[in-house]
Amino acid sequence: MMIFLLILKIIGIILCVILGVLAVILFVPVFYEADANIDEMDYKVRIHWLAKLIRFEFRWKEKAHAVLKILWFVIDFTDPEAVAARKAKKEEKARKKLLKQQKKEAKEREKQTRQRQKEAQQEQADREARAQQREAFRKQQEEAGSRENQSEKTLAEDASGNDTKTEKIADVDAGRIEVETKNVEAINADESFHKETSVAQDKETYEKAEQTKPENNVRQESVESEKAEANESRTSILEKLKSAHGTAGSILDKVKTVLAVIRYLREQELISAVWVKLQVFLLHIRPRKLSGHLKFGLSNPADTGQVLGVIAMVPLFYQTELQIEPDFEAEDNYIQGQVYVKGHICCIHLVILIIRLLRDEKIRTLIRRIREKN
Repeated sequence: MMIFLLILKIIGIILCVILGVLAVILFVPVFYEADANIDEMDYKVRIHWLAKLIRFEFRWKEKAHAVLKILWFVIDFTDPEAVAARKAKKEEKARKKLLKQQKKEAKEREKQTRQRQKEAQQEQADREARAQQREAFRKQQEEAGSRENQSEKTLAEDASGNDTKTEKIADVDAGRIEVETKNVEAINADESFHKETSVAQDKETYEKAEQTKPENNVRQESVESEKAEANESRTSILEKLKSAHGTAGSILDKVKTVLAVIRYLREQELISAVWVKLQVFLLHIRPRKLSGHLKFGLSNPADTGQVLGVIAMVPLFYQTELQIEPDFEAEDNYIQGQVYVKGHICCIHLVILIIRLLRDEKIRTLIRRIREKN
């Protein structure tokens, strides 16, 4: 009974630990801050979680600087020495992995060679056994021939009696029949031996051909690589001339693909279904503090008015301390000022958004179609 209670206690502790970890991941918010000074081209982003036990900092001023801190461990993604150390560590791991793979291949090759040697020794032993059998058969055949000669002599000496003669003739015939059967067996044994030797020779020639195949493949690959290099050198100029056109074409293809996807989503009424659910998620992750001053202007006053109208449609901009000043008399496009953003995100809101999206019948239908096509 005590053992059963102890097992239940351990299971309960494990379940409590798992639930605690899930609760921390889902409900403890991730705080973010962003400070942008557009005039001085200085941008800062800070993210921290679990009372700054895990924090990430990114800054851009003339060059990027990114640091991840987990407890007392610091990972600098932009320090040249740290990057070189991580690269050297990765190369060392790759080298060890390659050496391990080479050792494994060498052991496999050694195992194969030992197997081949065993097979060759077995074949040699079989050949010797067959040679001994043939030698013993020849001796038996010689002895049978000598016995036949002796029987003929005795028949010639004892030709006086008809009864004895007929009996001896019958014995001679029986001996001849036995010799003939033995000769037939010898011929069959020789034929089987020739067949076995021919099969062994064919096997040896096949193994030699298999061994020489890699050399032929290497030669063929080297020739093909030389031809490929020659063709590449001939077509490099044409590729350089066509690169700009190809890049423009790929960008246009991507734009057309995005427009086609948007058109399809609009036809299936998916944009409205997603937007309704996305609004709730954006409401939860919105910045709790947004302050600063922005001044912008476009070369065309009408464009400036349209941008200002779009900004006025978003309550996030005009319900905070952010001040936006349009410049309708600007001759060039520009934007100036400073912006400070602060807020937090909970993973539970993302999980709820995913569940709500997956419960929608239209989205599930789209996912099924995508899986069928793939």
